[in-house]
Amino acid sequence: MNKLRTIEGGIIIALVIALYFLAQKYSLYFIFPGIDWVQHFMGGIGIALVVSGLITRNLKVILSVTLGMALGWEVFERIGHIYLPMYINYGGTGDTLMDIFCAIMGTSLVLLATRE
Repeated sequence: MNKLRTIEGGIIIALVIALYFLAQKYSLYFIFPGIDWVQHFMGGIGIALVVSGLITRNLKVILSVTLGMALGWEVFERIGHIYLPMYINYGGTGDTLMDIFCAIMGTSLVLLATRE
């Protein structure tokens, strides 16, 4: 267990969540389209830090958890867009694939930077 890594990941995840609400409130996704990719990249970093700090340093587990959470978020976006289209924007299949790619890239950065 690595307490510092877990705290760092938690802070990054909190920043991603705060940025999500700010982006929704001030239409930042339309002003800065790339902000979505930055959020998913940072989310991948945060998830990887928390998982590696709390659970395991196993590469497959960290990637699986990140991929699972990224897919879960994309399902949330799609369902949210169906029922709350005025609040949640769904960018389509290309956007979904890019979001997942960015999350995996963030995770990969953590795995490379923290390898022991």
